[in-house]
Amino acid sequence: MTGSRTYQVKDVARIAGVSVRTLHHYDAIGLLVPQRRTAAGYRVYTDADLLRLQQVLIGRELGLSLEEIRRSLDDPRFDRMATLLDQRERLRARVQQTEAMIRAVDAALAGLEGDQEDAEMNMEDLFQGFDPSGYEDEARRRGARRTRSSKRNNGPGATRQMTGRLSRPNRRPFTMTRTPP
Repeated sequence: MTGSRTYQVKDVARIAGVSVRTLHHYDAIGLLVPQRRTAAGYRVYTDADLLRLQQVLIGRELGLSLEEIRRSLDDPRFDRMATLLDQRERLRARVQQTEAMIRAVDAALAGLEGDQEDAEMNMEDLFQGFDPSGYEDEARRRGARRTRSSKRNNGPGATRQMTGRLSRPNRRPFTMTRTPP
């Protein structure tokens, strides 16, 4: 790709479906630095920048952190073609998982509507395609973010974190959030 076309930040935001603020953030953290700036300091993006942005958005969609994406894209061994082929396969796998989840929902709907003609519903069909381990990882990340944000905001009316252990052994710690009166 030659990178001969140029785009203003508002055009890139519109094309990619992200906000201008997001593009400014990506620039600030070195994830998507535009090829050049005008004399007035406006960001000017090229086709190559948009290809990099596509990689950022695909990486986010696949659950990677911005830092992981930046390291990957900045690695001298980064191979765009190989990466796109790998991403396509990972997205196809997600499509198959989503289709399995839709079949599970359809099975539940059929059971609720009584379309099963006197046959018992196979309960295992209700859980095809779901991966609860991903939910647990997400909940842990959210809990870590919540704890960090509460440490920064300790003024009046701040949300306080209370942590404890469940009474049963081998249970994970829980987090309860409350706002003081």
